Amino acid sequence: MADYAETRPDRMARLIADLVSQPPRHPVRLLLLTRHKGAWWEGLRTELPHVVSEDPLLAPLSPLAAEPAERAGWFDEAIAAFTSPTALPALPDAATVDWPTIAARLRDRRPDLTDDRYGNVLTLHMAALVALLRAAAGDDPAQVGDPERELVAHERRYQRRIAARRGLFNPGVLSSRHDVDERRRDATGLLDRAVAGAILLGACDNPTAAAVAGLAGGPVHDVLAWLGSLYPPTVGSPTAIGLVQPDRLAERMLAQTLMEQPDVLPAASVLLDQQPAIVNALTVVSRAAERPDHHQQLTEQIASLIDAHPARYAPAAQYAAVAVTHPAGLLAGLHRYGQRDLPGLVATLNLVAARLPRYSVSLAGYITQITALHVTVLRELTDDEHTLPDLAMSVNNHALRLAEAGRRSEALTFSQEAVTLRRELAEANRDAYLPDLAVSVNNHALRLAEAGRRSEALTFSQEAVTVYRELAEANRDAYLPDLAASVNNHANRLAEAGRRSEALTFSQEAVTVYRELAEANRDAYLPNLAMSVNNHANRLAEAGRRSEALTFSQEAVTVYRELAEANRDAYLPNLAMSVNNHANRLAEAGRRPEALTFSQEAVTLRRELAEANRDAYLPDLARGLWVAAWVRHALNADLDNGLALIAEAVSLFVALVEHEPEAFIGLLRAALATQADILQALDRTAEADEIRTLLNPPPDRS
Repeated sequence: MADYAETRPDRMARLIADLVSQPPRHPVRLLLLTRHKGAWWEGLRTELPHVVSEDPLLAPLSPLAAEPAERAGWFDEAIAAFTSPTALPALPDAATVDWPTIAARLRDRRPDLTDDRYGNVLTLHMAALVALLRAAAGDDPAQVGDPERELVAHERRYQRRIAARRGLFNPGVLSSRHDVDERRRDATGLLDRAVAGAILLGACDNPTAAAVAGLAGGPVHDVLAWLGSLYPPTVGSPTAIGLVQPDRLAERMLAQTLMEQPDVLPAASVLLDQQPAIVNALTVVSRAAERPDHHQQLTEQIASLIDAHPARYAPAAQYAAVAVTHPAGLLAGLHRYGQRDLPGLVATLNLVAARLPRYSVSLAGYITQITALHVTVLRELTDDEHTLPDLAMSVNNHALRLAEAGRRSEALTFSQEAVTLRRELAEANRDAYLPDLAVSVNNHALRLAEAGRRSEALTFSQEAVTVYRELAEANRDAYLPDLAASVNNHANRLAEAGRRSEALTFSQEAVTVYRELAEANRDAYLPNLAMSVNNHANRLAEAGRRSEALTFSQEAVTVYRELAEANRDAYLPNLAMSVNNHANRLAEAGRRPEALTFSQEAVTLRRELAEANRDAYLPDLARGLWVAAWVRHALNADLDNGLALIAEAVSLFVALVEHEPEAFIGLLRAALATQADILQALDRTAEADEIRTLLNPPPDRS
C-alpha cells in the first residue's frame, strides 16, 4: 500500500513498471491511496496504459455506508475503538474521565450523519472523536458542526494545556510580560510557530527538530520536549519528532498559523536543506491553501516565497505543481519570478528539464507532466519577441516527450507549433535562430512520419539536411552531430518514399559521420552510431546487399546490448528494434535457427515494453509480431505459431488503424498479406484467397 501516491508519481511509475517487468513469485496487490486524481494519475495512465486503466482500477473510496443508519453503526465502532483500553492512553486526561460510560451514552446522542461528507471515513472518525470530546467536556455531542474545525480547536487547546503543565507559560520562559493573559497569548503564538514548522518539515532528526523548536524563540530543549510529547516518533525511529497526523488536521492547523503569522512560512522554510523536503513542504502548504477561507492569503505567501528565493524554491515548485490539485500559488510564484527575471526562470526550468532522463520507459508520462508545466508557465509570460524563443524551446521539448510517451497526435500538434514559432524567429534574425529552426524541422519530420504523412515528412527532412549542411560548412565541429542526425532521418524518409538508392547513400553518410564522432567521444555518440548502423542495415537489405546488411545488423545488436546492460530503462526499446531487424536479416540469409531465436526475442522484449507503456510501444509490438510471423513463413518453419503471431499482429494493427488510419493502414495491409501467405502455406487456400480478395478486390464492371 502506497499512501500519498500523488506526491511521488515518478516512484509509483517505477514501482509498477518493476512489478510488471519482474513479477514477484507470489501474487501482489498494489493499493495506491491518493487525495485526488489529477495530472499525476493521467500521467501514470499515459505511461502505463496497459497496466493502469480508468476502470475498474481507479475509484473513489466508496462511502462506508449509503444510509445514515449504517453510518451510525460505523460511528459506534469508531467510538468503541477510541475508548478501548489500548486507545485510552492517547486521549487527553484519560485517567480522569469515565470514557466507557460516555461512549455508551453517545448511542442516543449521535450527530446528524445524513450529510454526504460523512461517507468519508476520516470525516466520520473525526466526528466520532469530536462527539466523544464534547461529551467529556459536558457539551452536547449531537451538535457537531465542522468536525475538522472543532478537532483543530481541540488540538490547539490540548497543545496549550500540555505547554502549561510543562511550565512554558511561566514568566521569562517564552514571554516576559507581567499580564498573565498577554504572556499566555504571546507564548501560544510562539509555540504555534514550532508546530507549523513540524508540519512543514515532517518527521525530524534531532538537529532539525531542535531548529524547529527554535522557531518558538525560547528554550529549545523545553520546546522540543513539548513537541515530542505531542507528536512522538514511531518506536525505533531515529527522529525526535513524529508526523503531525492526520494530514487534514495538520494542514488546517498550518493554514491558521500562516494566516495569523505570515512570516512563519519563510522562517520555517529556511530549515529545509534538501530538495525532497522542500518539495514536500511546498506540497503541504499548497494543500493547505486549497481551503476557500485560506486560499487567497496562502497563495500569495507561496508565490512570494518562490519569487523571493527562486534558486531555492523555483525548482521544487515545478515538482510540487504536478502533485497537487490546485497549484495556483506555485504557478503564481513561477510567473512572478519570470516577470521579474525571465532569463533566471528559464534557467530554472532548463535545470529541471536537464535533470530528467533523456530516455526512460518508466518515467515517460511523468516527464510529460513537467514539460507541459513548462509550456504553461512560459505561455503566460510570452508577450513579445524577448520571450518567444524560450516558449519555442519549451514547446519543442514537450513535443519530443509526448512522442516518447506514445501520445503521437499531441506530439505532432506541438512539433508543428515549434516549427511555426521558430520560422517566425528565424525570419526576424536568421543567424541567431536558424539552428533552432533546424532542430524543430528535423523533429517535425519524425512526427509526420509517425503519423503516416510521408510526403510531408520527406519535405521537412530534406529541409533539415539542407540547413544543417549550411551550418556545418560554417562551423563543422558545432553542427556535425546535428547534420548526422538529420542525414540519418532523411535516409529513413527517402526509404519510405521508395527512393532506395538515395536512401542508401544518405544512410552510409550517417554511419560514416557517426563513426568519426564516436571515435572522438565514444560515450556521447555510441547510441547515435548504433541507430545509424541499424538503419543502414535496413537500407543495404533493400538494395539486395544481404551479406553486408547482416554484418551491420549484428553490429547494431551488439552495441545496443552493451547500452541496455548499462541502462535498460533507456535502451530497451532500441535493443528490441535492432533484434527485430537482425531477425529479418538472418531470415534473408537462410540462417533458420538464429532467425527464429532473434524474432522470438524481439517479440518478448516488445511485449515487455507494451506492458509498460501500451500507447508508446503497441505499434512496435505489432511490427515485431508481424516480423516473427514473416520469418517463419520465409523459412517455412513453425508455421502454426507463425499464424498465431500474425493473427495477433493483424488485430493490433486493426486497433491502431481505428485511431490513426493514415499511419497504420499500410502496415495493416502488409500484415494481412503475410497472413494470407502463411494460410496458403498451410493449405488453407480458401481463407488465404478471401484475404487477398479483401486486399485486391476485383474491378467493378457494372
